[in-house]
Amino acid sequence: MFDDDFGPLEAGTAYALFRHGQDRQTNDLLNGLRRDGETHVDVDVHIHSDEEDQRGIQPVNALDFTTTTTPADWEAFIGQEPLKRQIMVYLKSAQARGDRLPHILLASGYPGVGKTAIARLIAQTMGVKIIELVPPFNVYTLVDAATQLGDGDILFIDEIHGLANHGKRGAEILLKVLEDGVAYMPDGEVVVFNNITVIGATTDRDKLPEPVVDRFKVKPYFGAYTLGQLSSIAVTFAFKHQCDDRVDDDLAVSIGEACRGTPRIIEEMVLAARDLSFTLGRDCTAEELLEFLEVEADGLTRVHIHYLTAMRQYFARETKDGGIEYIVGEAAIQQILRETKQGIGRIERFLVERGLVDRTPRGRRLTARGIERAEEFISQNKGAADIA
Repeated sequence: MFDDDFGPLEAGTAYALFRHGQDRQTNDLLNGLRRDGETHVDVDVHIHSDEEDQRGIQPVNALDFTTTTTPADWEAFIGQEPLKRQIMVYLKSAQARGDRLPHILLASGYPGVGKTAIARLIAQTMGVKIIELVPPFNVYTLVDAATQLGDGDILFIDEIHGLANHGKRGAEILLKVLEDGVAYMPDGEVVVFNNITVIGATTDRDKLPEPVVDRFKVKPYFGAYTLGQLSSIAVTFAFKHQCDDRVDDDLAVSIGEACRGTPRIIEEMVLAARDLSFTLGRDCTAEELLEFLEVEADGLTRVHIHYLTAMRQYFARETKDGGIEYIVGEAAIQQILRETKQGIGRIERFLVERGLVDRTPRGRRLTARGIERAEEFISQNKGAADIA
């Protein structure tokens, strides 16, 4: 049926293209029904501003589940099967008992892996209202949001570690909200909530105090997406943005390889492929897309390359046995790359995961693979030399 160069991955992606093509009319119909409210769940999204009054949530936008960032149902959420199975147990139990869900902590070291989408799917399945808090915000915003929710409704707190680390009071207030459904405010006011569920999302679980983590009775694990799943996600986003004619199976696979395992980045790359193709007047190739985005085939970005080559060029040290190692403290690499501590942390996560950098008590150290890759980039005139 296929030629010798057409392997299982390409076949799977092609099948996904075929299925999406067949299902488009059905999906359009279902999306129309959702917009009419048949499967609609109220969602409030609130981004706190320093200009807001400390008390009182400002008017927010109502969203539905036809947005590009949220699948229509659990089957449409590609990947994370163990996590979905675990959550479904708690959902079915809560529905059978007529009770609210226990508090849920969605933790992953990377943003954009689907934490918000999972929270919205949970609310959709339970048929309850969800209010989403997006940082930065303070405890007054949290309390005002929680008081707008009824029994069984969901308060979704994105990057919850920021609130928990907002001074001692932030952690104490959050702890009581999770434990007793009560907030003891700094001004002495006591606020009692309805029987709500808190879903917290964090990219840095270690910044959450253990007593706070313990109050979340459900803590599902986000696993890595497979290349096949990432390629299928690329196809899905292409159809959602009506540019499936611009993303063939080869490009979907290349996007899956270069997206650093992150669905949110896949969507950005699909949109870039669409816009680049319109500009070129033809479908762009994977090489053209990656060059346009300044991304290597394995997902390394320009800033990752800066990091590796800066270490190789500027931070050589002689070891006791006469060898050479490349090692640097966090403060020095921050200064070289002009990044904050948080920014360096985001950069390093992927480099450590790929085995290019080690974090040691003495500092960040290039591995043998990292040295090899850095030298490859230097030979191509990429990296630290082009830091402006």
